[in-house]
Amino acid sequence: MRHERAAQQERATQEERATQEILAAFSLRRPAPDAARLLPGNVPGASTQPAIHGEHSEQGPAKNDRPGPSPRGRPSSPRPDAARRFRAIFAAMNAAIVRLNTPLDPDVSVPPADRVLSGSPQHRVWNYFTDSTQTFFAGRWSGTRGKWRIRYTENELCVMTAGRVVITSDLGEGHTFGPGDAFVIPSGFSGTWEVLEDCEKVYAIFEPRT
Repeated sequence: MRHERAAQQERATQEERATQEILAAFSLRRPAPDAARLLPGNVPGASTQPAIHGEHSEQGPAKNDRPGPSPRGRPSSPRPDAARRFRAIFAAMNAAIVRLNTPLDPDVSVPPADRVLSGSPQHRVWNYFTDSTQTFFAGRWSGTRGKWRIRYTENELCVMTAGRVVITSDLGEGHTFGPGDAFVIPSGFSGTWEVLEDCEKVYAIFEPRT
């Protein structure tokens, strides 16, 4: 849902910014002073085990391809091949299974006021994983009782682990879900989400970049 995506995209943006800062540091041929702090696993709220895939070469870069100062003395931007090799190395160091039940501070939010139809729902998101393309996310979500309007621009797999909800489309078709139920909400779906009993779910979201 929109509020979940906003939190996820913010974390993904922080991760990408950290990667670019590290790449910029490499282009200056000096270590980043806060490189450890900038790694995605150390960005507050970011996924601790991002999986980044890429290609790498066993041979080092040609002399003229190595990043360095520009002729005018300004730092040059990291070349695509250098960025690709860096991501491959980073993937090898960080690719690992991600568990969705390790301690993690949640992002707390509420639906926009103009979307709330009843109650005072509050949501918590524990986003454990964001991929390198910033289009796939996985984690846990909880919500308190209430009802609000929804409109999906992403595809989401939901697996209910607690509570009971009713999701109703704009056409009036309703579905009730409880613990153990699994379902997919496709991109383009709009309607309402109502929490009858405080609930929790595991989610996996894919949203292509536009």
